[in-house]
Amino acid sequence: MQALCDGIRAEVGTEVEAGQLGRFLQTWSKLEGRLMSMARQRRNRVFSVREAIDLLAQRSALPASLKERVDSLRQLRNIAVHRPADLKPGQLNGALSETEELLSLMSSRPDKSAED
Repeated sequence: MQALCDGIRAEVGTEVEAGQLGRFLQTWSKLEGRLMSMARQRRNRVFSVREAIDLLAQRSALPASLKERVDSLRQLRNIAVHRPADLKPGQLNGALSETEELLSLMSSRPDKSAED
């Protein structure tokens, strides 16, 4: 684990505040889990967060404005994990706040029972 963190730190350099990447990914993981849970209550076989986002939008459980926000964060998460050197200074600050806000919104939304 230390080697992984050291590798990311070396690649990211000083662009990302220490711990900021971890906080963002931890919060994103919670949001992703909530989205997957909501989607799997509507259809058992949901394998990716992108599939969950699309399903929830199709079933009107995720309004278009929230879908866009979640999808933008999903794309940023992919950059943070696969190309951390491409992150811009301060980018994770806003993303962390947005992820926390969306997690709060999604956590207050009631789950519906499975429809299929």
